[in-house]
Amino acid sequence: MLNIDIVLKPSKQFLTLMVLVYAMSCSIIFYLPVSPWAMGMLLLGVTGYVVRMIRVYGTLYSNYSIHHLRALTDGQWELISPQGLIIAKLTGDSIVTRFLCLLRFRVPGRMQKCTCLIMQDALDVQQYRRLLVHLRCASIMT
Repeated sequence: MLNIDIVLKPSKQFLTLMVLVYAMSCSIIFYLPVSPWAMGMLLLGVTGYVVRMIRVYGTLYSNYSIHHLRALTDGQWELISPQGLIIAKLTGDSIVTRFLCLLRFRVPGRMQKCTCLIMQDALDVQQYRRLLVHLRCASIMT
């Protein structure tokens, strides 16, 4: 298998996508037949959600953001975040396309899975291509 060692950088594509989603969500909320109080609560909820997604996956400023990935053996991955080093296993519900990779990891001792969103512009072209090949080959072998 290929030696996969990835250092993520912030994704402009993800930030653009989230701004579009936020603008569309706000326009939909404004056209809903609800009271101004309910409209304000909906706008507050959407704003909080979008800000959290941008911090975690877009700018990588959150404590829960994964900054560094390294493939180990048998589907094991080393994840490095501001919280420290985590050894996790890649799960089968991960999504791999040529535009984005949504990697889901099961961490021993935790109920919730770890998620890492890698947009195409978060890596250089060669590194993204190597990641896609590694993930597709790993899925064939399991």
